[in-house]
Amino acid sequence: MSAGNFNNFDEVMDAWDTQIRYYTRKSIEIEYVVDTMLEENVHDILCSALVDDCIERAKSIKQGG
Repeated sequence: MSAGNFNNFDEVMDAWDTQIRYYTRKSIEIEYVVDTMLEENVHDILCSALVDDCIERAKSIKQGG
């Protein structure tokens, strides 16, 4: 069904539902990838500041500080 070729309102709502499901799924996938990359590549400064020896060792908690 191409854009604008709807015969009734139910078809519009079905197309709307399909698009919402698709973009919701994609946004969840993107959020997962972003969270994974941040977890792997960004240091947790606040947590490291609160753990003994991280500052003295000049390492984040993820680096073994």
